[in-house]
Amino acid sequence: MLIGYEDGRLALLNSSRSLTPVASPPDFSGAGYSLVAQPGVWIGTDNGIALYMKGVGMRVMATSPGGGTLFPSGACR
Repeated sequence: MLIGYEDGRLALLNSSRSLTPVASPPDFSGAGYSLVAQPGVWIGTDNGIALYMKGVGMRVMATSPGGGTLFPSGACR
């Protein structure tokens, strides 16, 4: 599970109840929501959507030209 914490950074909450910071790609624009669904955790950003996958990390999947948040649906989930 990903959760937000101070300064808009993201962290992974592990089984020992400790937070491990997650590296954000340069084009990551801040988290708005998160949704656990295959293949990982979808994260709505200020201008699109990112995906976090265990062992792979986080990457921005799409950006919105109009600056809106995107939501996963259909085959993406």
